[in-house]
This record gives sequence, C-alpha cells and structure tokens, in this order.
Amino acid sequence: MSELENINGNDEHNIPAYKLFSLPGVVIAAVIGSVLVGGILIGMNYQRLGEVHKARLTYWLTALATLAGVFGAMLMPDDGPATPFAVSLIVALAFLMKQLQGPFIARHLEQKGLMESNWKALGISLLVMIGAVVFTVFFIAILR
Repeated sequence: MSELENINGNDEHNIPAYKLFSLPGVVIAAVIGSVLVGGILIGMNYQRLGEVHKARLTYWLTALATLAGVFGAMLMPDDGPATPFAVSLIVALAFLMKQLQGPFIARHLEQKGLMESNWKALGISLLVMIGAVVFTVFFIAILR
C-alpha cells in the first residue's frame, strides 16, 4: 500500500523508512539550479511515496515548464526584466508542491518520518547546474 493510500490509516507506530524533501529544500534547489531541479525533487518525493506514475508525470511536466521558461526568456527583449519571469515559475512550483504534497508531508512528519537535508537539495541543484554548464559548453563547441 502506498503512503497516499495510507494517509488516513490509524497506524501511528510505523515510522516511514524514507525521507522526503521539504518545501524549503525544493525552493532552494529551484532558485539555485532551476525549476527543473525543483521538479526532480518533487518527483523523488512521489517515488518515495509509492506514486511512480505521478513521479513520471512530474518529471515530464517540469521538463516542459523548463523548456517553456527557456523559450519565454528567449522571446523577452534584451532590456526586459527577466527576474519576475523566473520568480513566477518558482512561486508556481512552490504553490503546486504545497497543494499537492503538503498533506502527505504533514502526515509523514506526524508519523515521525524524517526529511531530507536542505543541503542535499542544494547539492543536487549544484550537480544539475554543473551538468547543464558542461552540456551547454559541449553543445556550443559542436555548433562552431
């Protein structure tokens, strides 16, 4: 039985064996790495909750949102403000996570479940950012 199915269960004595990423950890990852990294962490939460289909959907939707953000930024004038656009994506990500996973995280904490370190979220975001830089440099080198 998945964590989602057990949310209203009466078994308070089963401490979850997994850790979930918190909202602040996901926001930190999204600010440092991108909305893509935040979505990866949300997807990891879904996997740990036993919701593989929702995890895959989250990965795909986050990738599409990231591509939309990149293309949206490319369409903006060079002298236009880019920060509000990026902030709006992160705020939307945080809102969706709170709405969709907030009750499960609360239940996880009630069951004395542990949360992943925000430092781990930061580390994942830095690794993805380094990977993106390497990919970009490689891609630019091929185009020359």
